[in-house]
Amino acid sequence: MTQTLVRHRTADVRNAPTPAQHALATYLNRQVDAILAGDLALRHGQDPIHDTRVAIRRLRSTVRVFHSVLDGDAVERAEADLKWFAALLGDVRDCQVQSGRFDSALTPPSCCIP
Repeated sequence: MTQTLVRHRTADVRNAPTPAQHALATYLNRQVDAILAGDLALRHGQDPIHDTRVAIRRLRSTVRVFHSVLDGDAVERAEADLKWFAALLGDVRDCQVQSGRFDSALTPPSCCIP
């Protein structure tokens, strides 16, 4: 997945022909950078799951909106990887949320602790 994102990242947005294309490329690159940073942080035992999921959602949504001006083959390959990664992180996040709910439910209120 990481290789797909790096390969399709718009490396030099300064050469975008129009200001709109420059803005789109810059925004897409920011989301890709956030996803790659999240992937790296996960590999180092950190917990960037929420921010990484947000970046994936933003990237996927933006690609869907602007699909007509993007490379269809590259978008299709990246979409499959992003969908897989989003589902994987979603499962982890669901466990985190459920664990927090259990902790809250099982912890007595501070007024009840002697």
